[in-house]
Amino acid sequence: MKFIERLVKKYLDNEDLKGELSKKEFQNEFYEIYSLKDIIQDKIFHPEGDVLIHISMMLEVLKKEERNKIIFWSILYHDCGKRETYPNFKNHGEKSLEIFKKNKSKLYLNKNEEKEIEDLILYHEEILKLMLEKNINEKSVKELSKKVNINNLLLLYKCDVLGRGYKNNKEELESIDKVRELYNLQKKRDTI
Repeated sequence: MKFIERLVKKYLDNEDLKGELSKKEFQNEFYEIYSLKDIIQDKIFHPEGDVLIHISMMLEVLKKEERNKIIFWSILYHDCGKRETYPNFKNHGEKSLEIFKKNKSKLYLNKNEEKEIEDLILYHEEILKLMLEKNINEKSVKELSKKVNINNLLLLYKCDVLGRGYKNNKEELESIDKVRELYNLQKKRDTI
């Protein structure tokens, strides 16, 4: 089994990946991600330290039944643009998307999976933005659902929130619940 396939299988099987992220194979295959070990984030919101530690913590958040390879690759690539946008990380989602697009051909994904991961990488901060703008409402959730798979975005954002050392995340977790509630309400209305 190839290294990339083994990584995905271990994630889906809920196995520990910390050792895998430090292997030479990972460094060679995913240098853009591995090199994030040198990128230190804001100590208030990311007391865990560097971006690679954050990514490895994110990989541990979901229960086995919540995991899928879309989330796996989205977690690995969502912040890889932070090296190029250091120290303020402005537009790191766009840079992360560029890096994913350069590497996606080696990841054993079909076109639909690639597109969904691209959308998740690009929009991974949207729930946070809506929360900060106090703009989580039916209209904003409906607009967001036209751009990205909401269920997977909520899983990715949950990993982003819980996959760091910052413990004051109540408002962010409530935002996840509110977006989910509004999205489910919208889906229910659309089927009536």
